[in-house]
Formats: sequence, structure tokens, C-alpha cells
Amino acid sequence: AAVLFGWSFFATIADRPGLAGNIYEHYQFTKFQHLAYTLLVVVVSVVFIALLAGSYSGYIRWPLRKVLLAAAVFLLLVVTYELYLITQFVPKG
Repeated sequence: AAVLFGWSFFATIADRPGLAGNIYEHYQFTKFQHLAYTLLVVVVSVVFIALLAGSYSGYIRWPLRKVLLAAAVFLLLVVTYELYLITQFVPKG
């Protein structure tokens, strides 16, 4: 998730849309709303990656089960919100 949303964040900042154009226009977002959403997902994903690595290696004293559960809940929330965004999709053309 971090790579995909990170690339979307970069493409929005750099004004380099893909073949489908600016995706935030299809979801009826402003550019700032799309940047905030993708940046939030990237930052939280990177935090979970760090927590998982630290928990697994023993540097962080959080139980691995709790970190995995929190990451699964986060992933479920992102997938649910993305499914909601698909229902708001407005094709251009």
C-alpha cells in the first residue's frame, strides 16, 4: 500500500497524471484532499512496517499479534474507503 499510494501522491504533486488523467478528478476530490488522503495512507503504512519489523526483531516490546491486528484493521478501513470511492467514481470522456 505504501508504494502504490506513495506513487499516487508523487504523481499528484508533480502534476504527472497517468493514462486515465488525474484520478482525484474522477473521485470528485480537490487536489489537496487527494494529497492528504494518500499521504495519510503512506505514513500510516510506513509506521506499521516499522512496527512490524521492530516487533519481529525484538526492538519494540509490542506483541506482534497486536501490531498485526492493528495493521489488518487499518487495511480493512482503507479497502472499505476505496470501495466507497469507487461508488463515487465519475468517468470523464
